[in-house]
Amino acid sequence: MSGNDELSGTTKKSLDQPAGDRAVGGDASLAGVESGIPADEMMGACDEFMRVFRRGAEFTRELMDHNARLRYRLAKVDCDAVAKGRDDALILELMDKVKRVEKDWEELNRRFGDAEREQDEIEERYDDVQSENNDLLNTLVSSLQLHSTMDSDKVKNVLVEILINFIGTSIFAVAIVDDDGVLHPLLTEGIAPDTVASLDSKSGTIGEVIESGKRHLAPKPEVGAESTSQSLASPLGCVPLTIERRVIGVLLLYGFLEHKTEWAAVDEELLTMLGNCAAAALVAASLYDESQRNLGKNSEIVALLTTNHLS
Repeated sequence: MSGNDELSGTTKKSLDQPAGDRAVGGDASLAGVESGIPADEMMGACDEFMRVFRRGAEFTRELMDHNARLRYRLAKVDCDAVAKGRDDALILELMDKVKRVEKDWEELNRRFGDAEREQDEIEERYDDVQSENNDLLNTLVSSLQLHSTMDSDKVKNVLVEILINFIGTSIFAVAIVDDDGVLHPLLTEGIAPDTVASLDSKSGTIGEVIESGKRHLAPKPEVGAESTSQSLASPLGCVPLTIERRVIGVLLLYGFLEHKTEWAAVDEELLTMLGNCAAAALVAASLYDESQRNLGKNSEIVALLTTNHLS
């Protein structure tokens, strides 16, 4: 059998089959033959369709990915907006806290300044009290030294030590004034006794102090000034020596030591003490010396004191 006969037989056989059987049971080659389209063109069309389908699928996936990214960015923007709102609230809260902290710091700084000022005042008062205690101690020591002996020479030596070491004076004199107003020097330092005896006790600074019973201290001593009759009549300091409010003499101060340039607060206390105690100590020492000469035994002193006490 030839090829043409076989093809015609096959075609005839297919035509004898029902239409449904041909559609279901027929293969692509037969469908191509039936539709009149060559098999290779049919396969090319299928490949082209598949390529277009794949591109469409890829494009769809790209659209979905892009949509997912857009959704993610939108969600992130929403989160950022929420976070920004929270950050703004947190910033406002922190700023409020900072203001409160600054206010507290200012209050603490003010209190610290007040505490520093109070501490300075306390330290200043402490220094003042310490200085006053030292002054009182010096005054007490000086008073005890004056009354620690009944020897007139020792009393004079103690008086000189007080004037030099505690007062800081280098030129001074202690003189007793009689009823006629004549000065009788008991001790001098840096000045001749005759010079003191020649001073007028009824005029000038010395006369005013003897008459009023109040001490005189020059407000601004002229350090290093030469001694003249005028300066001797107006000493830097003139203190009355009193017994029972009666002026019996004067303490004349004319010059300071090199390290001293002005009166100190303790000087007034010491000079007041000397004015009240020095005269009594000198008189008591002189009376004791006289009693020692007249009363040789203790029994005689006891008899004298007992007689004076009873009388």
